[in-house]
Amino acid sequence: MTVLLKKTWASAVLWLCLVLGMGVVFWQVAVPDLWQRACWLGAWPVEEGCEVYAFRHHPETRPEVYSAHVQAHVGDAHAWTALAQTLWVRQDPELDAALKVAGALAPFHTTVLLARADLALKRSDWPVAAQTLVALVERGFGQAQPSLQALMQHPEGQSAVLAQVRPDTRWLDAVLANLDAATHPATVLPFVDVGVQHGVLKAGTLLAMVDRLKRANQWADAHALWVTQRGQVPAGLYNGDFESRALRRGFDWEWAQQATGKAGMRVQQVSASPDPGLLLQVDLTGRGALPVPMVSQVVWLPGERYRLRARFMTDALRTREGVVWALHCAQGGERWASSEPM
Repeated sequence: MTVLLKKTWASAVLWLCLVLGMGVVFWQVAVPDLWQRACWLGAWPVEEGCEVYAFRHHPETRPEVYSAHVQAHVGDAHAWTALAQTLWVRQDPELDAALKVAGALAPFHTTVLLARADLALKRSDWPVAAQTLVALVERGFGQAQPSLQALMQHPEGQSAVLAQVRPDTRWLDAVLANLDAATHPATVLPFVDVGVQHGVLKAGTLLAMVDRLKRANQWADAHALWVTQRGQVPAGLYNGDFESRALRRGFDWEWAQQATGKAGMRVQQVSASPDPGLLLQVDLTGRGALPVPMVSQVVWLPGERYRLRARFMTDALRTREGVVWALHCAQGGERWASSEPM
């Protein structure tokens, strides 16, 4: 009995020493590596004890640290992108080699795309620049839109961006809808044309482009796009019987928006009952100055002679000079025709 107890105790001590020995080995080999990995990823417990290790995204980490890390962890995509970013910031000539590997491991990482676009623009590599900037915008990186807009207007880069427009394109509508106010709309008309062909532009984006063309006095282009957006458009006055709700933009009826409390007039479309359809009702409130014109429409008139006919009804209208329909050139100037005062 005594011999058996001694053998059991000896086995337990042996196993305990073996477990403790394995723990010591694990602590000396695995724990430092795990701690280093936690520091590299910026994970807990990096609050203390990372002074001797490198942070993956620390701004002061040198390229040599990243290079040493990727040599030991060749498949670490995060480390390669961090190395590429550091080299890019420093304009290091080793960037091309690092970017090639980082692009293979993480082709759509924002850092990789930004560095690739920057290099392509500096080298006038328009196809690569266009493809990369489009990829950034498609993935919701809005800061790339100004660069893409500039490339869309570049004499040499425009064709490269046009080649990126496809039937499943999403970026074009977003870019055209957020054009810089200083951008002349005529410079991006090729993109509007190809966007319409592929059916990738929303109605609101096209209407906004029509209005931009109007403000730029590009009347022929504006009306052509208006017809494209609206479909069948009759010659002369549009929506002449107020058969549809006025858009108050494009080549439809428009009127000024006044402050509610000081509005000199109110405009609304109401039923023309007992006649079919709608009519435009203009109420003069007397509370403020009247805008001139009160109601207007830009009309595209390519012919030589036209006749304006209108039906109207007034109720308690008192004015010094009456109300008239007047025709002006869309670019301004004095009126050149008008109706008799109502």
